[in-house]
Amino acid sequence: MAQPIIEGLISWAAAKRLQHMVPTLPAAPWFRAGCSQKLQIVNHTEPKVPRYRFGFQMGDGAMRLRNFGVSIACAASVIVSSAAGAADMPRKALPYSNPVYSPIWTGFYAGVNAGYGWGTISSGGVSDTMKGFIGGGQLGYNWQMSSFVLGVEGDFQYSAQKRTESVTIAGVTITGEEKIPYFGTARGRVGYAFDSFMVYATGGAAWTNFKTSLSALGVTVSSETTKMGWTAGGGVEWMFMPRWSVKAEYLYIDAGTATLTIAGVDVSGRLKDQVARVGINYHF
Repeated sequence: MAQPIIEGLISWAAAKRLQHMVPTLPAAPWFRAGCSQKLQIVNHTEPKVPRYRFGFQMGDGAMRLRNFGVSIACAASVIVSSAAGAADMPRKALPYSNPVYSPIWTGFYAGVNAGYGWGTISSGGVSDTMKGFIGGGQLGYNWQMSSFVLGVEGDFQYSAQKRTESVTIAGVTITGEEKIPYFGTARGRVGYAFDSFMVYATGGAAWTNFKTSLSALGVTVSSETTKMGWTAGGGVEWMFMPRWSVKAEYLYIDAGTATLTIAGVDVSGRLKDQVARVGINYHF
């Protein structure tokens, strides 16, 4: 089909050229032919140029404008048919490539945190509770293997946990205060990551500073000690944007027995603390 179409277009162009060369052509009978039939020139004084008929009409020595539209429609139908045939051809499937795994949790990080703590000092069946704000910073490193995340973290915390009590003896008011001024931990972490979300358990060593004081008649005596113990807890962490994560965490701290000497008297008690905090980390 393509060869007759091309020859038809060529013959039409040749006829058009001849019309410009010869201003007037004698009238001739109408003749019609299909797209694929050869044009036969009969009783016509126009130079006989063999060509293929391409769906247009000639008569009275002039080209009719509407016949040109028919020719364009014929050519367009052939082009559309060819395009439709190409569209129906089976397409080759794109090669499959395995997704690239990216360990987003691996690397160093540092951040800050804030929360609330409630600690106790217990002696002889009596327990005093110290409560208050805590805040500090942390530094750590994560190593991600598939969905498992191993890490180490150290933190140092300021603490406003304290308990104050006053008694009056013989007209003299004595005020006693117990508090945890600061503490720190060095822990390992084991987590499982769901892409940018991770749950983890943590545990390690803890250092807790405990201080007590007595005040009366404008005089204050105090004593403090720092005890090493253990800590354990867990938390969740979310990488909410590249290099930034937020976390929520709980820690239990057992500092063991703390012994203080105040006004020449030794005082001992079991020191424990619990911490709930939230934090934000930047990953390097």
